Order: sequence, then structure tokens, then C-alpha cells
Amino acid sequence: MHARYCPAAALTARHHTTAFAAAVAVLLLLLLSPQVGAGSSLLSAGSHISRVAREVWASQGARGLFLGGTARVLKRAISTAITWTLFEEAMRRSGGGGGGGG
Repeated sequence: MHARYCPAAALTARHHTTAFAAAVAVLLLLLLSPQVGAGSSLLSAGSHISRVAREVWASQGARGLFLGGTARVLKRAISTAITWTLFEEAMRRSGGGGGGGG
């Protein structure tokens, strides 16, 4: 018996995975950022991020914090569509019964 695709569960799992990946990416960026430097702590890196966020808020308001968001969402949507299409086709060809039909 094959597991059926559940969109709600997939969305929840994707959100958790995305949040975890974002947290890991931020930590890696903080640790590897040349602005942070070898002797700096994560606390000072966090204050650097806070300072930049305040500067963006002061100069551009809330809109400035979301600039580039539409392009990022479109890129992600296209990437996800390609990934799921390839996955479904691979499952169909392998006889794995991809999530498509009923």
C-alpha cells in the first residue's frame, strides 16, 4: 500500500523544514561573516543585525524589510514546481505511484 499525499501535512512539514534551514543558515552566516570577525561573539553579530534592521526601518519603513520578497517567492515557486514535477515523473516511471491521481 502506498502512502497518499496530504497537502496540509506537506505544507506543515515544509514550513518546519524551511524554518529550521533558515535558522541554520543565519547561524552559519553569523559564524562565517567577515564583519563578525574571529574574536566576535554571536551576541555582537546579533546587535549588528539589529542595527542594520533599525537603519532599514528608519530609512524605508516596513516596506524596506520586505524588498525583494516577491522575487524570492517567485523563484521559490518555480523551483518547487520543477522539483515536484521531476519527483512525480520519477515516481511514475519507477512504479512508485506518485501522489497525482485518485
